[in-house]
Amino acid sequence: SSSSSSFINTAMTCSLNGQCVDGACQCVPGWHGDHCQYLNLQPAPTVAAYGWSPNITSWGATIWPDDAGTFHMYVTEETHGGLSHWASNSQVVHAVSDSPLGPFKKTQVLLPPSSSNPQLVRHPDGTWLLFVIHGAGQQSNSAQLYVAMAPTGPWKPSGNFGGCNNPAPAIHPNGTVYVVCHNGALTLHRAASWNASFEFLWDISDARPEVPGNCEDPFLWFDANGHFHVLAHCYTCYWYPSASGPGGRGPCLPGNAHCAGHGFSIDGRNFTWAGAEDAPYNFTASVLPATTSDDGQARHPQEAVPRVFSTRERPVLARDPKTGHPLALINGVSPQYPQLKFVDGIDWTYTFVQPIAT
Repeated sequence: SSSSSSFINTAMTCSLNGQCVDGACQCVPGWHGDHCQYLNLQPAPTVAAYGWSPNITSWGATIWPDDAGTFHMYVTEETHGGLSHWASNSQVVHAVSDSPLGPFKKTQVLLPPSSSNPQLVRHPDGTWLLFVIHGAGQQSNSAQLYVAMAPTGPWKPSGNFGGCNNPAPAIHPNGTVYVVCHNGALTLHRAASWNASFEFLWDISDARPEVPGNCEDPFLWFDANGHFHVLAHCYTCYWYPSASGPGGRGPCLPGNAHCAGHGFSIDGRNFTWAGAEDAPYNFTASVLPATTSDDGQARHPQEAVPRVFSTRERPVLARDPKTGHPLALINGVSPQYPQLKFVDGIDWTYTFVQPIAT
């Protein structure tokens, strides 16, 4: 009908994150911009959520609250050293906090090496679903699903997804389980329920020549209308800032560099991906200064200051399970310049959580 067509056109104009009213987008909570293309990020606490104090290398996480309001983090942590040897040293750790911003306290090693890139969803039947990869992620049995009836476990293996690298799960409002994989391209998979067989559907990557670059580390979610959204680490050059990028991709400087992409779709088949200028976030985060000095003396409140990362990857949204609104953006980040996350001795990374205004 013309009314449904009008809805689709105006919703797409607003990145499926709002509606066009009198020629302007009215964004849903958590998003802003002329096309509702930007996450409404707020200043983050000085101390990172995990991997800052105590100092230990970590690389992204997933966060969910339980029914009592405790927030559970499942985070990739290195057993020793930095990120250079992630394929052999990564383990999945469970940590808790009374806030989605942390800091989170480690409670247990959930999965020993080599396990990484955890993503969690809760099924309507009450089952907690934890998806991870083992090894470097490209082996035939790399992706694994673990299930539990409580966020503290016990966790039991349920099945694997073959070569699904970095699985990103989400539950559709109709109960169908979808997973996005990064297998060279971003691909969409589907199962009737978490304990049913998954089927490959199609490639959802953006192949338009005017939107160059690569996308990896997907995160999938559904909005209140059942529309598909994917957040990913998308980049035209890999480290920031630098005069030239790898593979002849040119300079990675303010104005042409990005580290994130947002793809959205009505039906899950035809995705629209924003260009670099409309990336949902960038390399710079606002951080609140410390409220105490090194000697423990209180400081007067100050304005937030910028913190620039050389890379900002593994995006995940912590979302309110009742409203679906985003609460915080979670990333694995490196503060080293140029981006040297894989060079021994300077490969310390940590997990950064930035709040989102709703």
